[in-house]
Amino acid sequence: MKTAIIYTSKYGMTEKLASILRKHREGANLIHINDFKIDINEYDEIILGTPIYAGRINKRIKKLLNNNETTLLSKPLKVFLCGMATENEDQVIKENFSDSIIEHAKIKYIGGAYQFKKMNFLFKFIVKKIAKSDQDQEVILQKNIDFLMS
Repeated sequence: MKTAIIYTSKYGMTEKLASILRKHREGANLIHINDFKIDINEYDEIILGTPIYAGRINKRIKKLLNNNETTLLSKPLKVFLCGMATENEDQVIKENFSDSIIEHAKIKYIGGAYQFKKMNFLFKFIVKKIAKSDQDQEVILQKNIDFLMS
């Protein structure tokens, strides 16, 4: 099976998670959304990865989903979410994906991180207020990775 893992990453955690998923699909192509120039019809399985900021998926990933929904619904589709507010997973999914994609795809948070040294002042301030933390943290949810890749 030919697999494309298409992702975007602002601080590097979504890219790290995409690389972890690649180990579950030997020969999978890892493609940053900025380098996305492929025809998704060439692939048997599509895995999309997006960070979640303020409850929203990346706009380029959203555009890819919207512009290719019919094709994506015709093949196995998995979407991994990267973020620390996993308790809002159902709400994030409902607000960011069409009913058809929700019914068809496996969508799951698989990890996230706070990397304060990479954040600008405003983002640090927001994270400190919301998360009540000022320490770097990284979480990888192996159980959710196993579910997504099964």
